[in-house]
Amino acid sequence: MINQVRERCAAESLRTTERQTREIQRLRDELDRCRAELRAELDKHSGGGGGGGGSMNVAAERARLLQKVALTAAAKRQADEALRCAVDADRQKAAEMRRLHDECRAEVARVSKDANVQIRRLVRILSLSLLSFPVGGRGDWRRRAGRPRQSWLRTVEADLRPMNLGLATAKRRAKDRSAWRLLVATATSSTSS
Repeated sequence: MINQVRERCAAESLRTTERQTREIQRLRDELDRCRAELRAELDKHSGGGGGGGGSMNVAAERARLLQKVALTAAAKRQADEALRCAVDADRQKAAEMRRLHDECRAEVARVSKDANVQIRRLVRILSLSLLSFPVGGRGDWRRRAGRPRQSWLRTVEADLRPMNLGLATAKRRAKDRSAWRLLVATATSSTSS
């Protein structure tokens, strides 16, 4: 996107510069033409040797041509000033584009760095989680050392085992409150004696 903006600004600057250059060249050509006309008029009137009325005509023509030359010179100065303004605007645009390009480059670098950190973190998490699972079958995995943890369910099953009851049977009997009271009374009387 920055390249597109840069290309558009460069093309616009080139068009403006070409337009101003053509205008300056046109004004220079007109100035040269006016000078040539002035010289031709001077040569024509100075070589002719006319009377007093002729010199008055020459002076008026000379004044007219000098005024035309002055106007052309003023137009040239204006064109030069316009070209200078266009060049200054182009420099400002170029500086702004460099600043934007540097900001974009810094943002891309920051995002890339953050992405790399996240990727490394995810790879580390995945490698740790993959290490905890068996890879090549049962031979790669080992049970933790020590006795297995005692859970509440295992404790309840161990308490029901002397009465020849499983977990499902105990659930069914617990739903019948009177039968469950008898069962608990029997279990507590056998353990207390």
